[in-house]
Amino acid sequence: MERDANLNLGDKLARKESYDKRDIEHKIFKLKDAVDHDKSDLHMQQLMSSQKLTYIKFEINHDIMWRAYYKERLVENNNKLKNASNSTKDALSELIKNDKERINFYYRRAKEQYAELKKLKVKANLVEKELKKPLASMISKISLIRLRGEKEISR
Repeated sequence: MERDANLNLGDKLARKESYDKRDIEHKIFKLKDAVDHDKSDLHMQQLMSSQKLTYIKFEINHDIMWRAYYKERLVENNNKLKNASNSTKDALSELIKNDKERINFYYRRAKEQYAELKKLKVKANLVEKELKKPLASMISKISLIRLRGEKEISR
């Protein structure tokens, strides 16, 4: 028993349309998977960057607070030195010397940490931009595939 040529053509077109739909869906799923992977990478990068920045800010605050402590102690020791006896002057002079060293140390360290903070912010922005570029192109590819697929299927 032979089928009608029109039925064969109709079945052939239906199968082709079905295959085309699945091919398009597979391309879209592949790109969506890549987008999800890149979004995950971007999120992890943002999280790590945020943690590093928070750590450095904490360190800067720590250094500034210790510097403030040593400044207060320096003022107190200078006031004590004015009224100190000869037996305690040497010890107070050593304390004042130590306070000045610690003030300079914490100032330099906070300044270095601030420079590091600025570098990290720039680096984090660059990495984020590099990760966002492929995301945008993949999302536009998904839209293009959908549009082309709809046109091909409707033919």
